[in-house]
Amino acid sequence: MLDQLSLPVFATLCIACAVAVSILGLALFHRLVETSHLREAHEVTGFVYAMVGVIYAVLLAFVVVVVWEQFQNANQVAEDEAAHLGNVRQLARAFPDSVSKAMAEEIRDYAASVVNREWPAMAQGHVDSATYTITKRLWNSFYSYRPATGEQEYYNQALRELTSFNTSRRQRIIGMYGTIPAILWALLIGGGIVCIVFTYLFTTPRAWTQYMSTGLLAAMIAVTLVLIHEMDRPYRGAMSLQPNGFEFVLHGPAALK
Repeated sequence: MLDQLSLPVFATLCIACAVAVSILGLALFHRLVETSHLREAHEVTGFVYAMVGVIYAVLLAFVVVVVWEQFQNANQVAEDEAAHLGNVRQLARAFPDSVSKAMAEEIRDYAASVVNREWPAMAQGHVDSATYTITKRLWNSFYSYRPATGEQEYYNQALRELTSFNTSRRQRIIGMYGTIPAILWALLIGGGIVCIVFTYLFTTPRAWTQYMSTGLLAAMIAVTLVLIHEMDRPYRGAMSLQPNGFEFVLHGPAALK
């Protein structure tokens, strides 16, 4: 159900929950602990909080950079797969019309199946078997064709492109699953909770300033975790990649010839 929400709505819900829980926790903490006792430990608490904050900030920054690079790589892999597929279609034009048209039709079928079937299936976390069947059919077309002497160079290059296409397809399928392990998610969420709870150990002359500081910190952590969550799943959620490369193979100028 959450995957169906737009990114602004999903982010707003996460931020609202994080801010509400952190502020309610602070209010409860103030009811249970005398603020005068906290002031006595400000010096030690501030030093420890600075260390915890730096460690958590470095961890967050590292994870954001890693998932962003993986997100970009997933997009590049999908674009490469479509590009190799288009190259195969162009090279197949050197073959007899009956062969090149059959291969071009199989390539169109594959691109259409990726756009209409496999991409939505990947959003649900699985691969479409019908699209894989078209892949095998395309390979069988190349296996069964015996090129003439003048076509051999084009055939070899087409096979290289087809092999690269197959490699990119495998990489795309492997990359559709999240790469952040559960233990790291526990560390990210747990570290955020620790940072927020540490703000409870400080007191300010005006209570509303502490509530605002705690709420803003919770909001910033929630935004960052939402961003990591969305980029970690490149084919699902509100930030999911789109099959633009396959759309071009299907509807681009070369497809109309």
